[in-house]
Order: sequence, then structure tokens, then C-alpha cells
Amino acid sequence: MDATKRLKVLHLIDSAGFYGAERVLLHLMAEHCRLGVRSILGSCCRRGEETKAIERRALSKGLEVERFQLRWGLDLAGGLDIVKYARRNECTVIHSHGYKPNAILGMLPGSLRGIPIVATVHGWTSTNRFSKIAAYEWLDRRVLSRFDRVVVVNDAPAVKRLLSGVKRSRLKVVYNGVPEVEDNQEARPDDGFIQRFLENDSFVLGSIGRLSPEKGQRFLLSAVEQLVRGGHDVRLVVFGEGPERDALGKQVERLRLQERVLLPGYCAHATEYLPRLNAFVLPSLTEGMPLTLLEAMRAGIPVIASRVGGIPQMIENGKSGLITEPGRADELAEAVEKLIRNQVLRASLASEARGRALTIFSSRAMALQYKRIYEETRDCYPELD
Repeated sequence: MDATKRLKVLHLIDSAGFYGAERVLLHLMAEHCRLGVRSILGSCCRRGEETKAIERRALSKGLEVERFQLRWGLDLAGGLDIVKYARRNECTVIHSHGYKPNAILGMLPGSLRGIPIVATVHGWTSTNRFSKIAAYEWLDRRVLSRFDRVVVVNDAPAVKRLLSGVKRSRLKVVYNGVPEVEDNQEARPDDGFIQRFLENDSFVLGSIGRLSPEKGQRFLLSAVEQLVRGGHDVRLVVFGEGPERDALGKQVERLRLQERVLLPGYCAHATEYLPRLNAFVLPSLTEGMPLTLLEAMRAGIPVIASRVGGIPQMIENGKSGLITEPGRADELAEAVEKLIRNQVLRASLASEARGRALTIFSSRAMALQYKRIYEETRDCYPELD
């Protein structure tokens, strides 16, 4: 039998929304279906929890979904049930996405697993080492050394230092990827207020991301205030929801930007507005390889982003985008002003960025690399053939 046809992968994720990691995962699964790799979305949930956004999206794309009800904390019994399911259904690999399934599977003795396990580190978000999320991420880094393969989405030296406990032979780099055309099948609500905000002669900036401290939106708001004060007619729309909403709303009022800034909340089809923007800005303080940036590059608009995580690998500064230092509102304002004043530069950056998104960072390239990793890992378990 052809080896490719024997690949059957159970993807595990404990999703709290539909953000970058979730979209990357569904792109990967859809691409693998086209390559003959059977994929199952294993959604970790709590008893009685309603259907998650990632489950609805997966089903709308015709992907298989299996729900695993887990108790709070390190539910090792639940982890063992997942392994039994995978073996019973003849899965060749379990692919874990995120610290919760990582911790549960990583704490199981290898003798109880008996199936290859691959983990992808989509990016750690904590900027406060004493926070609860930082504690989870610390545990995540410790258990990853027990996995057969650990995939990181960029090869920044800082990431490799954090994963020093993982054997070099087991550590792989696979860039996130986007399809050439987005397949969004969810119903569109009436977003007339967004349409009206975009229908003007201003230089319109946009950003997509969870409203949380590590995303740095407060610096982008300060940059917009500097630009307006300098006489530039700019507007900003930030798609996303999160714990920083109230703080950002108050900052908008304090800077008197109510007519210049729109915070419409989470929008399932935010990427469809990208071609309407003059530029996309990602002011993050920490990132892995942000999918929203790849989506903006694919849309053919100029991009500005912080020098964090894998962003310097995604953007060639001055050629396919502009890179600023994190936390520097003044640099963000200067980069936007450069785009406002130079239409030729905008067109050149956008063209180069789109070319990179559709070649180096395509979902097909990503899927082929993961397929090779699955085959390589499976071959370490000859009893599964």
C-alpha cells in the first residue's frame, strides 16, 4: 500500500476562539486532504460546553471532528482516552497544538502512549513571567522534550534557547502558510458601519488580532495620534476582541480619536476587508509567525510589523514590508508617514509581499513539510505498519 495513503492524523487543540493557530490548523488539514492525508480535528472541551468556533468551521469545510471531554487541570485519564481513541482508529500520528494538550500528553509515560506524537509551538504569548499563562508555558517547554517531534514556526534564536531541552534531531521548523484564496463559508452579518468607515478619502490603516497587551495595539493608537497631530488624514480599524478592549477604548477617547479609530470587535471575515486598506500594521510585542500578517501580504497591501518572533523572516525590511522596533509608537508613525508620501514604495512593497506569501509561505508548502515529518516519525514505530 502507498505510504501516503496510510497516514491518518489526529490533531488536538483546546481552542478558546478562532485566531491564528486555529486558522493555520484548518488550512493544514484542508491541504492534507488534497494530498491524501486523512486528518481528524480532536477538539478538547469541557462537559456540556457548546460547539466551538473551530469545530463549526471544520465541519463547514467537510473536515472530520471528534470532541474529547476533559476535566479541568491535568486530566491524565482523559489524555489516555485520547491515545486509546487514536490507536483504536488506527491513527498513525497525534499532532498536538497548544500547551494544554501538550501537557496532558507529555505527562503520560511513553509506555502508555505507543503512538508517535508531534507538537507544534504556535507561539508563546506571555509578557509577564509571573502570570498564570507564563506558568502554563513553562510547563509546556518542559514536557515538549518527551515528544517525538517538536515543530516551531520560526527559527529565531530566542525560540531555540527556550527549547534547549529538546534534542536537536527532534526539533523542526515549518513556516505557517496561507492558501492562495481564502475559503470562508460562514454567513456574513450586516457590517454596514464598517463599510461606511472605510468609504472615505483618508489613508486607512488596519490591524487584526486579539485585544491583549502582547499585541501592542496601544502603541498603534499613539502612532495614529502622532500622525493626526502632524496633519495627516489617517483612520484605523482594529478587528479583534479581548481583555484590552476597555483600556483601548478609553485611550481612543483620551487621544480624541473617536472619529478616526474603529474597534468593531471580532469579525469572522475580517480578511475580506484587507484589500480596502492602504496598509496593514502589526505592532506586537511577541509573536510566532502571525497568520494575519501573511493574510495581509497575500492581499497585496503594504505591511508594517514589529521586529519580533518570525517576522524578520517573513518580511525583508524595505523590500517586502517595513519593520519597526516593538513598543515604539514613533517608529510606527514614521513608517506610516513613509507610505503616505511614497505611492511607488507602497506598490513595490505590496507586490513583493504577495509573491512571498504565495510561494515561501503557502499552505501547500507547509502541508508538504508536515507530511514528511509525519512519515519520518511514523517510521520510528514499525509496529504501526
